[in-house]
Amino acid sequence: MNTMTRPAVLRRASAVLGAGALLVLAAGCGNGVQTTAAGSAVPAPSQSSVSPTSSTSPTPDDSTTSSSSGSGSSTATSTPSSSSESTSSSPSSTPAGTPTCTLGDLDLGVKTADGGGAAGSVYVLLTFTNTSASSCNLYGYPGVAFVGDKNGTQLGSAATRAENGKAGVVKLASGEATTALLQIANAGNFDAKSCAPTTSDGFRVYPPASTTAAYVPYKTQACQRTDVKQLQVSPVGTSG
Repeated sequence: MNTMTRPAVLRRASAVLGAGALLVLAAGCGNGVQTTAAGSAVPAPSQSSVSPTSSTSPTPDDSTTSSSSGSGSSTATSTPSSSSESTSSSPSSTPAGTPTCTLGDLDLGVKTADGGGAAGSVYVLLTFTNTSASSCNLYGYPGVAFVGDKNGTQLGSAATRAENGKAGVVKLASGEATTALLQIANAGNFDAKSCAPTTSDGFRVYPPASTTAAYVPYKTQACQRTDVKQLQVSPVGTSG
């Protein structure tokens, strides 16, 4: 029978306990775990990444009033009332760096076209003058309608688009102007009951790509019924 003295037993037990502690320490060094001096485990700190969030800037309200510096027109904040009066956006081929003309860049007016008219119609030119300090572009058809009753009430239907009109980008330097041809059929061409003629105060004109309009004075006999097509407009850049 193998016998051991008490001191020898204590020395062996101490050696066994020491080896066990080393195993615990070795296990604690892996798998993202840190150990304290007392041997208790705590989670290792992990790195987290925060992805940036995008914010959307508020867009301008289309009903914001625009001002015009010219004496020939005043502005209105109404939007086009029919598809035929809607305006055209600038094409992707617009030269880079040249912005689209806004109503605030323009002075609008009207003048008699060369020749003045044809059988049953009168032709006028809507004028668009760049009053800003920089160049800007216009492209497409303006929106046009008669207004009356001394309060901006629309008379009849908005202008239809001329089928033979060919739109192109018109670049206006500061102070330059362009025109759009407008055909006005004589109110007398239509049945009086269908037309319900009255004297207009002028036009409400939306530049191409604009949702705000300018008032341009022009008195003539205008039909009040919306089923009568009295106006036909060509794109900007046309004069005849």
